[in-house]
Amino acid sequence: MQNDNDHFYQSNRIDTLVTLAVSGLTLLALALAGYYAPSLLTVALH
Repeated sequence: MQNDNDHFYQSNRIDTLVTLAVSGLTLLALALAGYYAPSLLTVALH
């Protein structure tokens, strides 16, 4: 019983870490896109 709970907690914590990592990378990608979008648009328009 105890081992099952430990295993569930462990995998649950890993899922949480993965979710946080994906969220962080998504936010980073959005921030970079917003930062570079004006210069990319300027290059594309000229």
